[in-house]
Amino acid sequence: MNANQLYQSLVSAFQQGNYSQVLNTVDNIQNQIGSIYEFEFLFGLCALKSNLLGSACKHLQNALDQKPNDPQAIFHLALTLNQSGQLLNAQKVAAGLDNTSKANLQLKIIIAQKICDFDEALRYIDCLLKLAPKDEFALRSKATIYRQFGQPQSAQSCADYLTTSSVANTLLKSGIAFDQSDFATAEKELLKGLNEFSDTPVLHETLNQLYWNTDNKQAFMSSFNNVTSNSKELLFAKVKSLILSKQWQQAEEQLSGLKHTFKNDPTFIHLEAVVLSQNNNWSKASPLFEQAALLAPNNQRFLIDLAICHIMDNDFNKAEHFLDKAHRIDPSNQELWAYLGFVWQQTNQQKFDWLYGKGDLIDAQLLATPNGYGSLDAYLADLKDYLKSIHISSNTPLDQSVRNGTQTTGNLIYYQHPLIKKFKHVMEQRVQNYINKLPNDPNHPTRIKLGRDFCFSGSWSVLLKDQGHHSNHVHPMGWISGPTYIDIPDQIKPSDPEMSGWVKFGETSLAHPLNKVSKSICPEPGVSVLFPSFMWHGTFPISGQNAERLTISLDVEPLA
Repeated sequence: MNANQLYQSLVSAFQQGNYSQVLNTVDNIQNQIGSIYEFEFLFGLCALKSNLLGSACKHLQNALDQKPNDPQAIFHLALTLNQSGQLLNAQKVAAGLDNTSKANLQLKIIIAQKICDFDEALRYIDCLLKLAPKDEFALRSKATIYRQFGQPQSAQSCADYLTTSSVANTLLKSGIAFDQSDFATAEKELLKGLNEFSDTPVLHETLNQLYWNTDNKQAFMSSFNNVTSNSKELLFAKVKSLILSKQWQQAEEQLSGLKHTFKNDPTFIHLEAVVLSQNNNWSKASPLFEQAALLAPNNQRFLIDLAICHIMDNDFNKAEHFLDKAHRIDPSNQELWAYLGFVWQQTNQQKFDWLYGKGDLIDAQLLATPNGYGSLDAYLADLKDYLKSIHISSNTPLDQSVRNGTQTTGNLIYYQHPLIKKFKHVMEQRVQNYINKLPNDPNHPTRIKLGRDFCFSGSWSVLLKDQGHHSNHVHPMGWISGPTYIDIPDQIKPSDPEMSGWVKFGETSLAHPLNKVSKSICPEPGVSVLFPSFMWHGTFPISGQNAERLTISLDVEPLA
């Protein structure tokens, strides 16, 4: 068989979905005929289809070396880099694609949005809309960016052109209505979507979050209760919503009714264990968590929860064993480092000190005064008024750490309001200064994720009221996190022995007898506190009938 015949046979295997058959020939072909564009490109496609992203990048780069300007090789290499999280490299490669193709522009838009380069994304969106004025991907992307900018009316003007019935369009339109405090329209859009996509869990979850956030508790869970579908995903979503709202008895009853059908399903078993653990019935939860982890050994959530069971049983060696397994699946997950830190605090002081440093990883600094202001206090006074105007929810978020307070939606730091732009500008330098002081150890979790740049992957304002606080938590998919204090009530002061409203570190979310606070900081107006996302943190409740504590919190993600 000559090279051409061999190539055609591999193309046939590719077309039939036999990707492993093609990839099994790589070594023989490269040894016999070397690196040839057609073969390398085919290998790259097969690796991409098989989710072997590292191998796909290698073969597609080899193909591009053979044909440096080949648009197909450029496109698929950029696509692979995007999927593997190498976003800056993906952006650089994608820049070699022209803007005359919908597929090229869509890929450029996706990458730009992921790295939060929204101005670039808008430029590509406008190019796409010139090619296809009614393209719904472009319209939806533009509306989403305007939501990020805190411009719901501009988002609405884009969404008005979306005519297709889809889950994505439903979620976007309801979200825009929510941003404008039009809760009735937000509900109407979600109910209309559920009429057509009744088995879609995210629509039910979003509707019930709307009811919860607007204090419409009577309607909460009603959409789930009105559905007769036997969809596993939908039934499990109902249980998860009951768990989030701490309705343990109802969750247990729902699971009891599903046991006959799903008794061997790892997700069902895990949900059973979660309900038991939330009732502190760890002895019954433990074997269920173990059974779920055995059935789904690559599920990191199951392994972490199994480790928690052993922590609660004071079997720290077993806990570390399962956390090590979770680490092998995804070492960047901050939650596993948080629990490792607690385990090491009890068993290995040297490892604990390595993880937490000498206290310098928690960094509190006064924010720089933004340009155009004579003092930081004057800026904070203006920022306070603006932030209070955008706290539109009336209830504590269902799925966040806030207790007796409200939280804004969207990615606040990218709002186009002049006051937020000034905040973003000073925070960029603040974060960069913090990054420059991170441990110089490639194995430390703060260095595992270190990239050439960073973006603000999440940002929101929290308004805590009397007895308001944050429950102890970490940011599992974060890297660097922290609040900036905008307005502080008189009740929060350094001399307070109760530490009302103070931020605390080290105490986990577990009701464990060895739990303890390792450090507390008294908030001050204008102070920004940054720390690794794996650090346990929460707040002591604020005391005072009219007390309000206003912050902007954020998550920072590296860009590779």
